[in-house]
Amino acid sequence: MQEIISENRIYVDKTPYIYKMLTELDVYYLFLSRPRRFGKTLLLDTLNELFLGRRHLFENLWISRETDYDFQPHPVIRLSMNYSVTDSPEKLKNYIIGDLLETAESMEVTINKTEYDSILEELLKKLSKKHSAGAAVLIDKYDAPVPGILTPRTWPGPTAKSSMGFILPSRYPKSTSVSSL
Repeated sequence: MQEIISENRIYVDKTPYIYKMLTELDVYYLFLSRPRRFGKTLLLDTLNELFLGRRHLFENLWISRETDYDFQPHPVIRLSMNYSVTDSPEKLKNYIIGDLLETAESMEVTINKTEYDSILEELLKKLSKKHSAGAAVLIDKYDAPVPGILTPRTWPGPTAKSSMGFILPSRYPKSTSVSSL
């Protein structure tokens, strides 16, 4: 999104929908599912910039002109499963662990847990203590690991179950979680 705005490209303003989603839906976890090439990654880019509080990118957009949105910065955990290895649950878990540990390091958070779902839980808790605003978890291309292991006999296979178990946020602290297909 930053590149589109800064290079003065055409950008369809979806901020009225984003504002409504953030202010009117009484949810902490939101799953967005749309067909391929439907703009989900760009929507996550927009949410990323919004959660980071980069008001200057939104100056000419609806959310800045028509609302009182405060642009309070939130820590953002951005994961993309697009490049994940798909042939085993362990490789998928290692990919997720690597992404989470890299994110934790960039946010100067020390992680003591070793299981991938526990790492996310610990990262969210520590970010909540470190920042006054809750963390936003943005997961893009969450289904990317599935095609490599999807067969009629194995659905849902162990890799699919691993990625779904990670994404379902039942025990994570209240934060904003947006997942995209």
